[in-house]
Amino acid sequence: MLTRDLAEEIVQETMRRLNRNINIMDENGCIIASGDAVRLDTHHEAAAEVIRTGRTLVITPDNKGQWRGVNVGVNLPIVFQNRTIGVIGVTGDPEEIMPYGELVKMITEMMLKQNYLKLQTEWQQITMDIVVEELIRTENPNLQSALHRLDTLALHMQPPYQLAVLSLPNRTSQTHALFRLAEFVLANTRLVSSFLNVHTWVMICYDRGEARVRRDMERLQDQFQKQGIEAKIGLSTSVQTFEDISYAYQEACAALKLGVKQGKGITGYLEVESQALLSEVPAKSKARFVERLSPKLPDKLLATLRVFLECNLSIAKTAERLEIHRNSLVYRLAQIKEVTGYDPQLFQDAVSLQFLVWLKEGQ
Repeated sequence: MLTRDLAEEIVQETMRRLNRNINIMDENGCIIASGDAVRLDTHHEAAAEVIRTGRTLVITPDNKGQWRGVNVGVNLPIVFQNRTIGVIGVTGDPEEIMPYGELVKMITEMMLKQNYLKLQTEWQQITMDIVVEELIRTENPNLQSALHRLDTLALHMQPPYQLAVLSLPNRTSQTHALFRLAEFVLANTRLVSSFLNVHTWVMICYDRGEARVRRDMERLQDQFQKQGIEAKIGLSTSVQTFEDISYAYQEACAALKLGVKQGKGITGYLEVESQALLSEVPAKSKARFVERLSPKLPDKLLATLRVFLECNLSIAKTAERLEIHRNSLVYRLAQIKEVTGYDPQLFQDAVSLQFLVWLKEGQ
């Protein structure tokens, strides 16, 4: 915990402010940082005594001869988690420098705590990264490893599980800043999360209903917008087992991809399930379908068809949106039926025509 790098940082910072020579010794009494480079890696007997007793030791001209490798000054124990892990020594007249010594001791112990918390946070996030990676893998996932690592984090994920995949295409914020934002907005949301790459953030929400997760993501999206962060979010359906988390990840990715094409901020898988299933059709079959129908359908009729489908086959709503007479719309629909063989006013035929529109949009 008391590393040479940290000790050197403490020495440099405190000497610059106090104009006093400072030594830091490890738990063996070895000087690991000092304003006097000659003393590095030498044994400090007074420090060894402080380590043994856990008490401050004052070195005066009268008792200096009792210990080798010491100067007049004060040596104070560095305490971390109720254990003496090192000693800080300040050279000079003990009466004059004792207040400085107490101040340096306080600063040192505070820096140790901050460094420890930073390392703990980094370790926790690295562990979480590995857990997420294991759970979303579709091939050979190591679920036992994931469960073991969750135990080390004292996390007990209960179903249902729901995946959110966030795309941050123009990200400029640092990772730790985004994590803090999520912690603030989603304070009561149970989740583990990880950045798969610079622009893709995966969150595994657990023990929450789909409606609650959706609301949480809407709040997060709102905060993103307020801070000028562009973000798109894809949501899976909920699953009940660890084994199905990888499938939920695929759903969230599909929802994100299709939602981005449609210009949506948040897209749930059920909103685009038909299109997602269509993506599983072999490419050659889709190409043949488009090649057969697309040349027969001029852009004007294709645009009319798209609006008609968006209006749920309502002639009145479609005519209003297109700002044309309903008889003109009926004529166009008849043309679509004539050139494609599918009647857009019949549900089954409309399904095939909807596939055609989706496939054309995906090109």
